[in-house]
Amino acid sequence: MPQAGHPGRHKTYELVTRNYWWPGMSVFIRDYVDGCATCQATKNWTHRPHVETVPNAISARPFQDIISDFIVDLPACEGFDSVCVIVDRFTKHVTITPCTKTITSDEMVDILIDKIYRHYGLWDRLISDRGPQYAGKIMRGVFDKLQITSALSTAYHPQTDGESEHFNQEFEKYLRAFCNYRQDDWVKWIPFAEFSHNHRSHSATGRSPFEMLLGYIPVAIPSVKTSSPVPTVEEHFRHMDQIREDLQASLQVAAEIMKRTRGDSTQPGVHYQKGDKVWLDGKNVRTTCPKAKLAAKYLGPFEITNVIGPVTYRLKLPSTWCIHPVFHASLLSPYKETDAHGSNFLTPAPDLVEGKEEYEVEKVLNARLTRNKCGIEYLVKWTGYPDSENQWRSRTMLSNATRAITDFYK
Repeated sequence: MPQAGHPGRHKTYELVTRNYWWPGMSVFIRDYVDGCATCQATKNWTHRPHVETVPNAISARPFQDIISDFIVDLPACEGFDSVCVIVDRFTKHVTITPCTKTITSDEMVDILIDKIYRHYGLWDRLISDRGPQYAGKIMRGVFDKLQITSALSTAYHPQTDGESEHFNQEFEKYLRAFCNYRQDDWVKWIPFAEFSHNHRSHSATGRSPFEMLLGYIPVAIPSVKTSSPVPTVEEHFRHMDQIREDLQASLQVAAEIMKRTRGDSTQPGVHYQKGDKVWLDGKNVRTTCPKAKLAAKYLGPFEITNVIGPVTYRLKLPSTWCIHPVFHASLLSPYKETDAHGSNFLTPAPDLVEGKEEYEVEKVLNARLTRNKCGIEYLVKWTGYPDSENQWRSRTMLSNATRAITDFYK
């Protein structure tokens, strides 16, 4: 009822007890509120389900796994407005290349060959977001022939390539400190920013990327000490082996620390099964609502069609949604139905009208011109079905929904 709204457990209990009482009323009201789909979809979760932190697998050698990302919309400089950042997950070594925001898959392949392949050879896996440079047919074709794995992040979860995201912030701070007031000289600072990062030690490894990759630390500025002992070849190789053994141990410790600091390790993570229904966080999804502020917080419920990994799931999305259907568990919340509340969606079977299946229109939500601008189509909510099943239908397909269309225009 609009007069009561959709309050939570405690406020509903207080309202009901003003006039009624029955045995077990508190438990019944709790279960009834928990099973309300409207409350689940529209209210903020004060206690989101705990999601297990799953660090990426630790690499066994330098440039086995690399991460790539872009910093875009920089001020125009020497014909560039963006940079491509490539991070080696083993040594944390960074390579920065100026480019444009409209970089193609062909140009991305050229960068990988010029900056990575010619120095370090083929990599096993590239971790990136779902940008067209990485998800395009050209990149997929090249990777298939070279037997390289392309690990694309799940939809709206940039933490997958979090190491590059962290460096991007560091690089932007560097440019703010050194580029001129007109901000048109940042390209010349790229070599110094790259050297600065690779020259200093990092918290996860305790060593600098240069030391782990080269076995020594290059000279940044002239040193007072001019002489240094030259190690034998055998000593150099022993030193390199020891560095890499220590590095793998350090990375393992860093991964365990990340798991403890990013989530409460004493609380078990939520796990879903194939066939479960979940709500999808709607903060990243564009809907047909005029303003996101008053739109539902969570969309669905959607059925899980496949468990991709420990914290990644494929959902059955409406055919009209042009987004990748695989999501991280942090964007999902469990859909609940309780005996007290009953089923939220009865999903009735369609009626047969002149031998054809026809669903009942509950109401028309929106209207728009068709692509050819020659007609109108309506966003329809079907009786007994959740909002995730809403569909656009042309006027000719809604011949028996005249009243719903009339009500929409009132």
